[in-house]
Amino acid sequence: MKKIALLSAATAAAFVFAPAAANAAPPAQKLEVKLTSSTSGTKKKPKSVGITVSTGTTSQTDNPAKLKHTITYAKISMPKGIKLNYKSFPECKLPEDQVEVGGWCDENAPSSAVGNGTLEATVVDIEPLVKGTLTPYIGSNGRLIIRTKVDEIAVVDQPLIGKIGTASGGYTFDFNVPTSLQTPIEGADQQINDFKLNFKAKNAKKGKKKIGLVELVSCPKGGYVFKGEFRYKSGETVTTSTTVPCKQGK
Repeated sequence: MKKIALLSAATAAAFVFAPAAANAAPPAQKLEVKLTSSTSGTKKKPKSVGITVSTGTTSQTDNPAKLKHTITYAKISMPKGIKLNYKSFPECKLPEDQVEVGGWCDENAPSSAVGNGTLEATVVDIEPLVKGTLTPYIGSNGRLIIRTKVDEIAVVDQPLIGKIGTASGGYTFDFNVPTSLQTPIEGADQQINDFKLNFKAKNAKKGKKKIGLVELVSCPKGGYVFKGEFRYKSGETVTTSTTVPCKQGK
């Protein structure tokens, strides 16, 4: 079965350039983030929102069909003022020996799904763009599991697993891309042109209270600053950030 590498995660469009690899122009990394509301709640009265995060790589070349930038690692950092309550939502306990099974969460823990998404990628020497769907799930042990499913050209149905952490008062998402997802065909790497995830404004009950998966609890001065770090198979690294304006509610 042919597999295509799929990556996740985040954040107003920005293009950042890294030093060029030998005989290749540097990639441009797009990151975007949108919230369903720009008005924050408070710690006592948080506001549940939906969030859309997307990324994509563009090769700086006159012949993009021949030059690819394959991502091996990505880290998305969320700012202070945004709270994640993923521990209060149903989990998909994907067994370690089932990490190659993309539909496991859908079949065994459908309530752990928290959104949807789409992807578009290019594989070396394959002319049509590869298009597919994404489904994010809350995993056990602080994991985000993204089912990546493509039915045509480069067929794949596998999970991309990221670790949810904290840093500087915010949250982080770390993804290591497996080698099998970097090179879907022997000798043919892939490039993610567009990878978009929509997390719904989903709510759960905690005792007598209703809490949101993603909540705005404050509006930092200067807005919400999202950061991204991307590493490529070529050895290049790109870091970028983007700011989402906000206003403090009551």
